[in-house]
Amino acid sequence: MSTRKFLVIADDSPEFGAALHYACRRAKTTGGTVALLRVLEPAEFEHWSGVRDEMQRQLRQEAEAVLQRAAEQVMQDLGRSPEFLILEYADTKSAIRAAVAADPDIKILVLAAAGGRAWSWASGRIHCQGWGGMGRAQDTGDGGSGRPDPRGNCRSGLAIGAERLSLLPLRPI
Repeated sequence: MSTRKFLVIADDSPEFGAALHYACRRAKTTGGTVALLRVLEPAEFEHWSGVRDEMQRQLRQEAEAVLQRAAEQVMQDLGRSPEFLILEYADTKSAIRAAVAADPDIKILVLAAAGGRAWSWASGRIHCQGWGGMGRAQDTGDGGSGRPDPRGNCRSGLAIGAERLSLLPLRPI
């Protein structure tokens, strides 16, 4: 039997910590694990390959440092190490799709935003396999059931203080 993985985007937003903490809590209560995705934008420096390679090496080192710091919180909250994913894509949506396609154990995408901020990049863009709908992050207060609404949209969400958290089921759970 596969382990349910909660995918969290490791970005530099202040909401990342809330999403990570929530993913750890959910993984702990369900026996799952956490995967952290850090997206690197491809280097656009075309003139000297040595400079481009050095820029990519530095970006990768910074990404590894961010993931190591996040891993400390995961160890504290979950009691085990997360999986690290560092992917080079032009945008986060493409990186999420690639990560989900490559790993069938990734079942849930955990997102966070400051209260009132829209999920413009996620809304209607992530296909929820098995449910036949497009994932739309929304605050439904259903406790994370991940069941589709009558229009076939995956739904799941929870508001905690000023943070707004959403779970997008990516595959049947």
